[in-house]
Amino acid sequence: MEKAIFSIGLCLTLLLSGCAPKSGIPSEPTSTPPTNQTSDLSRSGADTVPHTEVQLVDWSKVVQGKIMGMYPAGGSKVLIFADQMTLYDLAAGKAVATTSKEALDMVRCQTLDSGYVIAGEATAKNSGGGLGLAGGSSGPQFRVIFYNASLKDRSELDLSKLLKDDEALISTEWLAFSSDGNRIAYATMTGLYLYDRQSDKRTTLIDLTPEDNKARSGISVVEQVGFINDGKSIAFKAQSFDVPAITGKPSFDTIGTINTDGSGLTNQKVDGYSAKELSAYDSKLLLAEDFRTADGRIMVRDIKNGGKKIYDLTDKKEGGNICGSDTGHYFASSVSNKTGWTVRVYDTETRKSVKEQSISNDGQKAYGINDPIIRVLDGAKVCFVLLGARQDAVHTKVAMFLF
Repeated sequence: MEKAIFSIGLCLTLLLSGCAPKSGIPSEPTSTPPTNQTSDLSRSGADTVPHTEVQLVDWSKVVQGKIMGMYPAGGSKVLIFADQMTLYDLAAGKAVATTSKEALDMVRCQTLDSGYVIAGEATAKNSGGGLGLAGGSSGPQFRVIFYNASLKDRSELDLSKLLKDDEALISTEWLAFSSDGNRIAYATMTGLYLYDRQSDKRTTLIDLTPEDNKARSGISVVEQVGFINDGKSIAFKAQSFDVPAITGKPSFDTIGTINTDGSGLTNQKVDGYSAKELSAYDSKLLLAEDFRTADGRIMVRDIKNGGKKIYDLTDKKEGGNICGSDTGHYFASSVSNKTGWTVRVYDTETRKSVKEQSISNDGQKAYGINDPIIRVLDGAKVCFVLLGARQDAVHTKVAMFLF
């Protein structure tokens, strides 16, 4: 009997809500063997969801223009960035909110307790207006926008007042938001700071200006930050020097934490592991290797006991493109091959692979120029893979699979 192909909307709705409406995300199945047969569980009386292979998601009737990015938006929702910003509910199988897209590059999106916040560098056509972070007149211009849960209420925060003339925010990886959106942690070349929106107060957590680097544990620059420990602490990835400094020895990667009151600074080098990408969660840190030297490992650090372990992944080529899920229970890794990509989803606690899926490049070499964007949703147990999203000249291919 031929293998029946079920729409993603139907499968996700059954998984998430226990019912089977006929609405959903239009998709093109790519399972093997191919078939045009479609089954409707609401009529067949089946009470289980069968195994589904990778699906190509077609959002053309919902999303206008090229899809540039996608972010988990809580539960079964995702935020899709194209010509507009669309909030799509996978369980309901429909767009629940749409708003205009901000003219931003290097976008970072975070789900808050009661909405969303996005930050990014203003594009050239928008750099002359709007609010932003300015590192002097020639520095990058950044904007931060808050939305409520339905994308209806929008507010912009002018963070340029937080920066002195000799300060500059280099990347959106250098800032993070508390879950309620009231506190912003951000780093510049001069230090790590915490801004409280309600009190309009800036606190210096790590001062990088003194020549004596012993008090700051050898840190020379903080590159990535994230709130942890119920918002009481901040984790960071940094470049550091030995204390005392060794003449001629270059800086190295370190991982640290500090409490939001400025106490409890820790900063550690991990021997034998080049930690380049930080994914911070309330009780754990995922640390991906340098994609240029990745050799199939990942480091997981426990926030409560400070323990850290390095685990082997399935493929020795994995580890350079890691994406943690929205709440950190899973993470996914991709590795290229002759026909596309192999994507694996792992359980963070056991470090065991729970799903392996091949994603085809459709014979288009352009898809192999950049690593795919991967998004993993814990609650829905769905993994999205975006090929070509970072390249203006090619159509974005959106694939998904359940795990």
